[in-house]
Amino acid sequence: KDKQSEEQMRELEINELPCSQQECKIIGELCHTVPLIGEQADKSSFFEKCETSEMIHLSTHGDIFDSDVFAKVPLAGIFLIMSGYKNWYVGRYTMLCGNGCLTAQEITMTDLKKTKLVVISSCVSASNVYKNDGYLCSLRGAFEAAGAWQTVAALWEVDDCATGILMVLFYRYLYDD
Repeated sequence: KDKQSEEQMRELEINELPCSQQECKIIGELCHTVPLIGEQADKSSFFEKCETSEMIHLSTHGDIFDSDVFAKVPLAGIFLIMSGYKNWYVGRYTMLCGNGCLTAQEITMTDLKKTKLVVISSCVSASNVYKNDGYLCSLRGAFEAAGAWQTVAALWEVDDCATGILMVLFYRYLYDD
């Protein structure tokens, strides 16, 4: 990536999502799984586990850079913030986590044919960006292109606590015995 895209990334205002952690803990209990929360939720952990997971739930910040910087590769400008972002931002770069942003481009390079459901609990995760050829691309589309069977995502900015409540209700309904 060039300097302009690096500067855009550093200008992101990343607020804590206190309800997100609680959301993931409750959903983990409902789904009988151990969620990756905080520093555990980095790109390397995602890639390590995603291709064998039947369900993926991501609760984090999502964003789109629809600019000239990403005109040739728009999938690189659509991303989710992972825990490694904070380390990259303060100069503690790691090869496994890069800048801490999981891009739609990286998602399309995974094999998610075993994944029955992806839930992206973040802002603009279903919003589209037009590529030069008129093709629409989004985080939702990237997961589907990687082979995920179904994807739940948001078209707009969402409130952390309201989203947490909605997601817990969604999973309670989904796993209601």
